[in-house]
Amino acid sequence: MGVRIAISTDTHDLPQLDGMALGIATARRAWITPAQVVNALPFKKLLAWTRAHRR
Repeated sequence: MGVRIAISTDTHDLPQLDGMALGIATARRAWITPAQVVNALPFKKLLAWTRAHRR
């Protein structure tokens, strides 16, 4: 599938979580789908993905 990304706010305080909207908007502009965003995966799929990519 290619490269997975994580959308993060680098939040250090609760009000900074509003920055997530900017990260999502930027991902959408780049045609990134939720299936490509590691922190948008359902929990079981996330666990399977991490197990498959351990080194």
